[in-house]
Amino acid sequence: MNQYLKTLIVLFAVLSIAGGNLAYAVKPEPGHAEFKQTYQGGNSSLNLFGLGIKKFLMMKVFVAALYLPELGKEKDPLAADMPKHLEVEYLVSIPGYKLSNFTIEYMKRNATKKEFALLVDKINIMKKFFVNLKPGDRYALSYEPGVGTKFLYNGELQGIIPGEDFSRVLFSVWFGEKPFDRNLKRQMLSPIQT
Repeated sequence: MNQYLKTLIVLFAVLSIAGGNLAYAVKPEPGHAEFKQTYQGGNSSLNLFGLGIKKFLMMKVFVAALYLPELGKEKDPLAADMPKHLEVEYLVSIPGYKLSNFTIEYMKRNATKKEFALLVDKINIMKKFFVNLKPGDRYALSYEPGVGTKFLYNGELQGIIPGEDFSRVLFSVWFGEKPFDRNLKRQMLSPIQT
């Protein structure tokens, strides 16, 4: 499969996924996109909670890991003002502006018009934090109460946006009532069995 066709398939996946009808999530195979068991973010020590693989047309697009304060419980990362860390390893190339537009669209779907309007200035700042991604790159969203949401590219801080309101709407892209992939949401909110 040539690079042009691969790029078209990936872009179609990023722009067209609605409700996870075209994709599913499974637990990563051993040796593939390994994640640490804990994440230290500021004053918070978080535990690896759930994992998922995003696939489109049998091609793996990314592997994602969710870190939360406690293990072994069903937990809603949007239910309380608690620290959380979402780390994604990309297995294909995705332009930063496409990922930005996609994220904003799903933020809009998960927020009321009033909520979204109040976040427009912060969203415009957020656009600058998305970068072009290539296979093997990692991009993370890390929220710490009282500090804000950190945007990390391969471990390097791209910027911070304050506010629990912003964090809740941003993480709703993954875990809200209208996530971009319901199957992936279910997978990542299922505690890893140890």
